[in-house]
This record gives sequence, C-alpha cells and structure tokens, in this order.
Amino acid sequence: MEPNRREFIKQCAFQKFCNTVLHNEACDAHKELHRHKAREITFSDLTLEEARQLHTFDEYFKGEIAFERAGKDRFQRTDICLL
Repeated sequence: MEPNRREFIKQCAFQKFCNTVLHNEACDAHKELHRHKAREITFSDLTLEEARQLHTFDEYFKGEIAFERAGKDRFQRTDICLL
C-alpha cells in the first residue's frame, strides 16, 4: 500500500468515528429533551398547595423603619414594604 493511501484510510476511519460520536451525542440530547419535557408542569396545572411551596418571603428588613420627607422640616414614619 502506498503511504498516501494509508493516510487516506486513517482519515476516513477517524472521520467516521467523529461522525458516530456526534450522532450519538445528538441522539442523547434529543432523548433528554423529550424526557425533560415529559416531566415539565406548567404553573397553571399546579394545585394551590403545590404553588404555595414554590414561593418564599424574605424577612431581611422586617421591622425596619423608613422616613419620607413630608414637608419642609417634618418627617413622617412609614414601614418598608418590599416586593
């Protein structure tokens, strides 16, 4: 066999290997997307109890006091309300 022919065969074998690996990865990604989509639930499909488990309230500033300027030298006390 000629050296060039041998190199060509090696390149073809390596290219086939790379294409096989890429094809298998694409198949795995496609299967995982379908598996993930089958397990997804929209928020509208959740029961009220399940929806309540998904939120939390931060209490970092609970009890803090803020002051707003209500006049020239008069301050008014207000509670902080964060959303």
